[in-house]
Amino acid sequence: MIIDLRISTDYSGTDPAWRCTEVKIEAPNGSLAYFPCNKWFDINKDDGKTEHTLHKEEMNKENVDQSFQEGVLYKINVITSDKSYAGTDSKVYIKLFGFGEFNETEDIQLNKSKTNKNPFEKGCKDLFEVYTKDIGAIRKIR
Repeated sequence: MIIDLRISTDYSGTDPAWRCTEVKIEAPNGSLAYFPCNKWFDINKDDGKTEHTLHKEEMNKENVDQSFQEGVLYKINVITSDKSYAGTDSKVYIKLFGFGEFNETEDIQLNKSKTNKNPFEKGCKDLFEVYTKDIGAIRKIR
């Protein structure tokens, strides 16, 4: 079960500031994990951080997370805020953690949005499809 998600940006590019509204992750079985954000990833705004830990919020009883299986495709939805200058050109990464000492993925760059040619722009909803190794039940995301 996914409990927390940590998402970060490398704060590079010509316009590195980014404001994320929310992240949703859909497992192949249709279960959803929802992580409200509403934070800036900017060294000059809010708390000055470019990495934030988000906490899962239940959507409804039908969307309780279950274990992910080996060779599955994760659908990761990221919504960038519609506030002024909320978009970013920085690289954004995600990492999945299972239970156990070696059950984790490498950092996965979210760079090929299925919904937008240029991801993480103001007001955009980006869908990323990620295939990764078997890490068992997901404990957290960074």
